[in-house]
Amino acid sequence: MSAGTLTLTNNSDLVSGAGTSFSTELTAGDFVVATVGGVTYTLPVKSVEGDTEITLISKYPGPTQQGSAWNAVPRATQNQITAALVVQSTEALRGLNYDKQNWQAVFSVDGHITVMLPDGSSFTGPSWLSIANILNTLDVEYLDQLAAQIKQDAQQVEADKNTVVDTAQQVSTDAQTASTAATGAQGSATEAAQSETNAEGYKELARKYALNPEDDPVADNEYSALHYSEKAKKSAAEAASHNPAEALVKSLNLSDLADRAAAWLNVRPIGSTPLAGDPVNPYDATTQRWVENYVSGGGGTGPTMNGVQNFGVGMPILWTSRAFTPAWAVVSDGQILNRADWPELWVHAQMHTPIDDADWLANPGKRGNYSNGDGSTTFRVPDFNGVQSGSIPGLFGRGDQGGLLPAGNVYESAAPDIAGTLNFRQVRAPAGELNNNLVGSGGAFSTSTGTTGQYGPISLNGTLATALQLLSFKASDSNPVYGRSANQVWPNSFVGVWIIRASGGFTAANTLWSVINEDAEAPGPGVLTRGGNVISSYKIAGVEVARGSLSVSHNTYSSGFRDVSAVIEAWSTDASASWSFNHAGFIKPNTPSGQFITQAEIGLSGGLFSNGDRFIAVGLRDQNTANADAVGKTWIMSLNGTSGLQFIARNRAQSNVGQLVINMPYSSGTLALQGTSGLAYKRDIKDADLAEAVNRIDALRMVNFVYNDDEQNRERFGIISEEAELVAPQYIKHNSEEIADIMDDDGNKIGAETRDRPSVDNNPIVMDLLGYVKHLKAEIEMLKTALKG
Repeated sequence: MSAGTLTLTNNSDLVSGAGTSFSTELTAGDFVVATVGGVTYTLPVKSVEGDTEITLISKYPGPTQQGSAWNAVPRATQNQITAALVVQSTEALRGLNYDKQNWQAVFSVDGHITVMLPDGSSFTGPSWLSIANILNTLDVEYLDQLAAQIKQDAQQVEADKNTVVDTAQQVSTDAQTASTAATGAQGSATEAAQSETNAEGYKELARKYALNPEDDPVADNEYSALHYSEKAKKSAAEAASHNPAEALVKSLNLSDLADRAAAWLNVRPIGSTPLAGDPVNPYDATTQRWVENYVSGGGGTGPTMNGVQNFGVGMPILWTSRAFTPAWAVVSDGQILNRADWPELWVHAQMHTPIDDADWLANPGKRGNYSNGDGSTTFRVPDFNGVQSGSIPGLFGRGDQGGLLPAGNVYESAAPDIAGTLNFRQVRAPAGELNNNLVGSGGAFSTSTGTTGQYGPISLNGTLATALQLLSFKASDSNPVYGRSANQVWPNSFVGVWIIRASGGFTAANTLWSVINEDAEAPGPGVLTRGGNVISSYKIAGVEVARGSLSVSHNTYSSGFRDVSAVIEAWSTDASASWSFNHAGFIKPNTPSGQFITQAEIGLSGGLFSNGDRFIAVGLRDQNTANADAVGKTWIMSLNGTSGLQFIARNRAQSNVGQLVINMPYSSGTLALQGTSGLAYKRDIKDADLAEAVNRIDALRMVNFVYNDDEQNRERFGIISEEAELVAPQYIKHNSEEIADIMDDDGNKIGAETRDRPSVDNNPIVMDLLGYVKHLKAEIEMLKTALKG
């Protein structure tokens, strides 16, 4: 019963509903079935205006009714009376026509005639008229006497036959009695001898059950009393030899060993210890393969990964040159960046408390910091390269001396002060004057021979004397590192460009990610091995709550067959599942229930949909191996260009021996359910004029034809809908068939182009055929009566 109720109005094609969902339950061409006043009305739908209003193809003929329950019936269901019934009825009608012709010949032709039989064959013989004419020439009284004599003779033969049968039965009974008596006498003697033999056998068997030795069975798995007695003695002795205090308790899982270290030395393998897999947790033992991967990966934590930068966002890197800067980085030139363009770097900058941009510009000593830019949309990176006006050029990084130096500050070149000493001695010249002479120097000071025009100290008599020495200062004389630069102090260095990692992703053409595990030799058959695992993980407060992974599994069998699968796994703290896709193209859902689940409606826009050029099949197989040969353990739904849609039931091995095949129609036509009948569903009942049915059937033109979409071009027998509708409109139904989708600009279906596809309503035709049959039968009975008269 469909949802809601209907309001039906006499002689109106509009139907309204209450609590109905016409838009989802009905389409144009479907039928609404409702019962009003004990009469069931089947109303074809012309169009659906909404959830609560529809328009009928024809006006409702019944009484006005509110709150009527109803059922939605798809047009394919309403039309499901098989066309085979029409064909069979036509064949029956054809047979009746043959019968009519046959009876006409039987009664009217004088001589031999040929009649058509139901199986299509024919029979040739005298007509009844010719037989009647022959009988008219016979002597009836003589024939009556002859018939009476024949009857009397037959009765005598029957009596004699009964006498012979009774005599034979008596003889058989006497013979059986004699045989039974003889057999009984012989059996008594035989049984007596057999009883004696059996007694000896039972005596010997009893002896074996009592005295047969241990482990010597009497029969099959049955042993003697002596056997069980000996077993009991040995068990008792063995139990007495054991000390319960020395026994291990299973539930303690070997924790009650006296010396577990010594026990491990006894049970461990001889030589190297094989492990089940590579380490996962911090305290797992490592395999040789894992160590080799660790070392070859440059000290990583597992298989190597190529093409991936693992530096953190915000890390400054001294790059080779400005000729190429990677997409994940920006140069550290103190430039302004948009926060929207580099959101990850802006997040990192905020962790270091950016300074105001005005402060950054005003003080070159603070240009190792991030600034907040315009305060809303931009920010500034540090000027490690000394590019901005007023910035200190050619910067090196250094430690903060344990926090003594403010991070982000920039310092100009600086060097320790250079000191030296001069040692003068005062001496008297021959003329009596006093002179200050340099007699020693150190550090950055040095002496040399004086030149004309340079003088020493003034003499006592007021005359000047020529200087004997020149005083010079040169730092490179102290250390050759001085003088190499005119205005900077730097250590041994090379020149690059400072860049900053600005995003966590990367962009690089032809990037290859390799996650590799390797064995020097192939593992033995049945050993499951895995390649490197690509893992994506999410944690909350340091605890992993979600993980996805991709890996490859490898296994070989003793036959040499190699099984390789790509494995995708999803894990959470609540559940986990994985999918395997092997090299043969099979997908295996390794879910706990083994189910293939799609979270969408079946159809073109979502869910499960299968395409194929020539053959498409979906199979279901019972995994229970019991009764595997039973048909129905495997069901296959297949669609191909030869047989159309088929439902095939086979055994578990999918053998086609004894299979069950259900073929769905492949050419034009509809499937329909049989209509409802019964006195309670009808009114205005009266006898029909059979001649009207005969006239309608006779007016139909029977034709041979081929359906346009029948690829096998099979010739069929039937009628043309347009012609039949002129004879009897009730023979034909009109259905709306979609031929093309109407799409909006975004590609969504908003309607469909349709055409009228008439179909035969088999019910009225079959009823007319039944009327025709009854009409012909009445004519036959009338002809029979006329002949007898």
